[in-house]
Amino acid sequence: MKQRIIIPINLVELIHERGESLGFGSYKL
Repeated sequence: MKQRIIIPINLVELIHERGESLGFGSYKL
């Protein structure tokens, strides 16, 4: 069940890093 949480966290981290470039820095989960 932890894997299911790890996958979203990885996506959130990628989104957060790319979000800064796209201007989604205020995007929080």
